[in-house]
Amino acid sequence: MGRGVESGELWLSRRAVVRAALWSDDLSLLPHAVSYCPGPSSDDVLEQLGLSRSDLAGVFQDTNLFDIHAPGGVQAFLTGVSRSSDLRDKIVKYSERRRAALMTYLQGVLGNGVGGRIILLDLGYAGTIQTVLQKILQREDKPLSLTGLYIAINSKGRENVRAGVDLRALICAEGFESGLTQLLERTPDILEHACMCLDGSLDMFSDAGAPEFLPSQRPASQIAQMESMQSGILAGAIAIVETLGEDCLSSPAFLDHASEIVKQAMLCPTVEEIDTVGSWLHEANFDLADQRALADLRIDPKTLEFGGPQAWSNLGRHEAYWPQAALSKLNTTLANTAAAVADGCVQSEVFSSGSALGSLSIVPDFGVGFEERRTMFAPLSVSVLGRGEIQVQIKDFGPQAYQAIQIYWPGPGSVLSADQCAIIYRGETEQSVIDVTSELVFGESVNHQRGVMIAGPDGAIATLDLKASMPAWPHTLDLLLRFKFLRLEQIF
Repeated sequence: MGRGVESGELWLSRRAVVRAALWSDDLSLLPHAVSYCPGPSSDDVLEQLGLSRSDLAGVFQDTNLFDIHAPGGVQAFLTGVSRSSDLRDKIVKYSERRRAALMTYLQGVLGNGVGGRIILLDLGYAGTIQTVLQKILQREDKPLSLTGLYIAINSKGRENVRAGVDLRALICAEGFESGLTQLLERTPDILEHACMCLDGSLDMFSDAGAPEFLPSQRPASQIAQMESMQSGILAGAIAIVETLGEDCLSSPAFLDHASEIVKQAMLCPTVEEIDTVGSWLHEANFDLADQRALADLRIDPKTLEFGGPQAWSNLGRHEAYWPQAALSKLNTTLANTAAAVADGCVQSEVFSSGSALGSLSIVPDFGVGFEERRTMFAPLSVSVLGRGEIQVQIKDFGPQAYQAIQIYWPGPGSVLSADQCAIIYRGETEQSVIDVTSELVFGESVNHQRGVMIAGPDGAIATLDLKASMPAWPHTLDLLLRFKFLRLEQIF
């Protein structure tokens, strides 16, 4: 455009910006501000909001028992704030102090540029920091124009664009919902860690406008690997520009090719990449105590083994930061299947039997014998591993009490194994999960051979006595069954 541009380093984070964006007439970001207050105790969180436990007196019956990390704790806190003008005033006053420190920092870095135009460069993907910062600048009557350049923008970022925030994407600028954008949104950690500096996460600014950081949680070996990766990325970028010219960087063909490299690196990691990058500890984000490596799996592997393609493809970030690396360490079939689904090559249903195997029949006994007229059915679906999981509610709230159930596996002949059977009782406030695998008794039509069962052409029947496990309180009843199943008529 023929205009000179000054480049420089600007320190911003959601934690530092969002907590500075609370006003007496606008506390809409308070839930997010609470989530950005790290600390293992309620007192740690309260302190970062400008509060102490004593400030909760009169709002909570027993302030000593208040736990913001307990289930429903954050909502209880927000409800308390909504009912107490004193709490709101203290929170707003502390946020005002953070905001003044942020503005002091910006003035020191930008100088006269506070009245001009700033181009922000970051990875993406929602533009939260830019959106909140723009809100602060407008309320502080600072005429600073912000334009954000990001690798990709997700659907939340699209909503910010519609609200008037100037966000622009390098890839899929018009689509917002591209496969790579969704993948980066789900698994941003690899790219983020590859682009990090040596410092820990930005926490806040001092009253003098100096950035203050949380301690880095990354060991020296991880820092060394990160710097080696960054050197390689920069060397590659320089070589590309020298070979193809600067104009190549904006061509659709180049961006498509580069996007595919990033996508496949995330979906199909090599053993060496899993052993190195997969072992990187995740830097502080929300929970400082969450000391997990990128390839760690925080879920019972059996949930994936029996859960099928849906479970493989829907691992949450609280279960695994880098799902493909975690699945690869567990089972390459799971990893390859999940990669194919994430890449949009196939639908997850392709890797399961669907309705082809028929259904399990579940017949209840209320104490007067098994009543076939009350039979319910659950799809007998298995994955490419020959494993399946069924969780179905077989009784809702009511006075009836199940004494037993019978489970029918359909014919013709099959090889099967009931690996886990559990009954989940739920009351109005109670829940009890009881493993009853050893109580599941198969009939004489099943031939037991080396830990598995061979069922005849009429299928298999298993009976489960519930009288010993039944709690006294009113309840619903769910059946959880994990099994292996192989039909034989297609083989012999």
